[in-house]
Amino acid sequence: DAQFREKDRAIDLTASFSTPFYDYLQGEGLRGRVSTRSPGLDLELEGHFGRLPGFDKLDLEVSASGHRWPILDTFTGLPDGATPPWEVAVKVARKKQKYELHDLDLRIAKNDLSGDLRLDMAASPPRLEGQLHSSSMDLTALDAVDKAVTAEDKTGKVFSDNPIELEWIRELDADVGLNIGKLVLAGAQYQGMQGKVEITGGVLRANPLEATVAGVTATGKYVIDVSRTPPTFSTSLTAQRVDMGEITGYWSQPPFMHASGDVQLELSGSGESQAAILANATGHLRVVTGEGTAEVALAEKATATLLLGTIARTLGKEDTSAVKMNCFAADIEFLEGVGAVQVLVLDTENATIIGSGTIDLTKEQWNLKFNPKPH
Repeated sequence: DAQFREKDRAIDLTASFSTPFYDYLQGEGLRGRVSTRSPGLDLELEGHFGRLPGFDKLDLEVSASGHRWPILDTFTGLPDGATPPWEVAVKVARKKQKYELHDLDLRIAKNDLSGDLRLDMAASPPRLEGQLHSSSMDLTALDAVDKAVTAEDKTGKVFSDNPIELEWIRELDADVGLNIGKLVLAGAQYQGMQGKVEITGGVLRANPLEATVAGVTATGKYVIDVSRTPPTFSTSLTAQRVDMGEITGYWSQPPFMHASGDVQLELSGSGESQAAILANATGHLRVVTGEGTAEVALAEKATATLLLGTIARTLGKEDTSAVKMNCFAADIEFLEGVGAVQVLVLDTENATIIGSGTIDLTKEQWNLKFNPKPH
C-alpha cells in the first residue's frame, strides 16, 4: 500500500502479487492485482505483469471508471478535466513493443464502444490497427459536463473560433474499421455508419464512409492533413432521394418542406478552427428535389434564419398554409469562404421564384435577392 501525489492530487495505490520470490528471481513474471484510487478515477489491473519495470509479456484484465481524466493525461495527452461518468473494461497483452487490446467495452454518457485493437510502439510513429463497433455514439452528450459559456455563445457566432485539437494525428499511424449503429453529430442522426479511418504521415482519411441519413444511404469521404501549416480539411458527400422533410426538420418542427431530393457537397479549407476553415472554404453545394409540398406558415417562421421569410407568402394563397411544389434546385459555388449562388429556383403551383446573391461564411451573412414570378 502506498500514497503519492500527481499534479496536486492524492493517489492511493494497492498492489499484491502471488508469484513466489524465488520464482521471480528465476525469471518468472509477476502475477497479481494492482488498484489505484484518486479523485475522479478508479483503476484495477489483474493478471500477468511480466517482469517489471518493462512490463514485457504483459497479460492483464483492466477495469476503470470515473468522471475525470486525471493521471491519464500524463500518459496519453487526454484532456485533464471533467467528463460524463464513464467505465471501461479491456484485456491488455504486451509482447516486446506490441500491445493487443481485446474485448474492449467502453461506456460514457450515451455512448458505447467495443472492439479489438493492436498497437505497435516499435513503429515510428506508433501504429494502431483494429476494428471498433458502437451501437450508439452521441457526440453531443460529451459536451454536457462543465460546458462553459464561450465567447461565441455571447457574440452569437455560429462557427467556433476555438482551436481544434489535431496534434494526435501527427503522432500516430492507424488503420481502423468503424461500424456505428447510430451516430448523433451536430444535431443530425446517422444510422448504420460503416467505414475505415487511415492515418499516415499526418494525414487522416475517412474513406469510404457510408451511412443512412434522411432515409437514404449517403456515401462520402473526409480528409484532414496536419502535415501542412495550417492544417487542411476536405469533405465530400453524395446522397440520392433524400427525405427533405427530415433535413428541414433539423430547424423546423414539424418540417416545412416535404419532398425527395438529391444532394452533393464538396468542400475544402484550411485553418485551426471551424471558423478559420470555413473562412477560406472552396467547393460547391447542389440540391435538386422533385414534387412535394411546402408549409407556408412554417416556412415563414423557420426560414427567418435563412432570410427567406420575405418570400414565404409568395409561395401560396392567403387562405392556405400548404402549397404544392413542382421542384426546387440550388447550385452554390464557394470560393475563399464566399458562396455565389449559381442557381436557386423554387417552382410552385402559384409562382416560380428565382434567387441570386452570396453567402459569406466569414461574416456569417446572407446577401440574397428573390424574384417571384406568379403563374
